[in-house]
Parts: sequence; structure tokens; C-alpha cells
Amino acid sequence: MRGWLRDGWADDAAPSLAWLTPWQRTVLGEAWLYSAGMEHASVPAFAKLSLKLSALGAD
Repeated sequence: MRGWLRDGWADDAAPSLAWLTPWQRTVLGEAWLYSAGMEHASVPAFAKLSLKLSALGAD
């Protein structure tokens, strides 16, 4: 175990992208950026939902 990270979380695994064409790298990068944007947007959405549920008395 390294610090607060458990084994497996910091194993330095990285995908090999050498076989991808420049176009494939671009498409993959855009897909990853889109996915990251959706993940980023979900944080305030869940916070807003939590506040609404609390206002309605949910535990």
C-alpha cells in the first residue's frame, strides 16, 4: 500500500497508443474530453439534486 492509495490504483498502467493513426488519436482524445466534461457536469447536478431532496425532507 502506498500512502492512502491501495494496491492497484497506482500501478502505473497505461494503454499503448503507438498503433493508432493520428486521426484515431484525435477521435479518441475528443471522446475522452467529452466524457470528462460529462463527468465534471455531474458533480453540480448531484449537489443540486441533494439540496432539493433535503428540502423535501429526505434523509
